[in-house]
Amino acid sequence: MRKSIPVILIAVVAVTALCQTVEWVDEFDGALLDGWRWIRETPDAWNLTEREGFLRIETEPGGLLYDSNNARNLLLRDPPEGNYEIETLVYFEPYEDFQMAGLVLYEDDSNFLMLGRAYCGYCGGNKVYFDFEQRGTPVANKQIVTRAKDMAYLKVTKEGPDYFGYYSENGTDWTLVIKHRSREMRFGGVGLVTTGDATPGGTQSVADFAYFRITELPATTSSSSSSDSDDGDSEGRDP
Repeated sequence: MRKSIPVILIAVVAVTALCQTVEWVDEFDGALLDGWRWIRETPDAWNLTEREGFLRIETEPGGLLYDSNNARNLLLRDPPEGNYEIETLVYFEPYEDFQMAGLVLYEDDSNFLMLGRAYCGYCGGNKVYFDFEQRGTPVANKQIVTRAKDMAYLKVTKEGPDYFGYYSENGTDWTLVIKHRSREMRFGGVGLVTTGDATPGGTQSVADFAYFRITELPATTSSSSSSDSDDGDSEGRDP
């Protein structure tokens, strides 16, 4: 019996390891961790020093939606294979159209998902928005009103072709904004995005990111029965 105990323990550890998720997090403590890359970087518009423990990015004119395709300082890293979740906490209070800060899943300037706190006067002002653009055409946009106006915990969960965007005020209790679906997207980067007021002489703002986390998730079969015709659909459901 004594000889069998280590074998049993090894088996339990192996099974447990297979079921565990793998997490990577950058808490922006003094320097960016290896693996990040910038898209259209403006070095003077970001820093890790003005607010200790935070990545500060100043918004700049430009965006990703529609034909803008010129957002600056996208900070990206390679996503895991399979299912995963990305999360951040951002302190940001937008007050002009097109100001936005949050998460991005990025293939290129015409194919992306973008979840963040943003301002849209036509849409009712400062809210949390989850935008989906494919082949240069906006597929869906959903926004929710929040009690907090100057911060947001944000999370996007990928389950097969489904992408669930969540918002929280405490990092524990999450509200679903909307689910987007795409079998076509091939996101080569996930990370952080800011966009700014694109009008001539427009005002800009500052976003402070507390961390960025990627969690690899186990494979699921919840979406395996959906047909390819579902590509581009979006819907909401309870988390």
